[in-house]
Amino acid sequence: MVIYSLKKSYRLKDLKETDFKDLWGNHGIFTTMWIFGKPLKILFFENHIKNLIRSLQVYKIKKKSLKKDILQIINKNLNKKKL
Repeated sequence: MVIYSLKKSYRLKDLKETDFKDLWGNHGIFTTMWIFGKPLKILFFENHIKNLIRSLQVYKIKKKSLKKDILQIINKNLNKKKL
């Protein structure tokens, strides 16, 4: 049985982590990514990134560095020591 949950929320302006309560009733986007293997791989990685960016644009969040910022957050949270 696998139990894992990485629920984090980040401010757009400075990518600082903020308190995460519950997405329902609030504004924002999320995705669930399946991380597996050694070295770590994310299943359908490019599709997740495209969908996240498309969802951000629906919320009128437009920033030149969206993809770079998303990748930075993912790399920060993928720790080789975590299982």
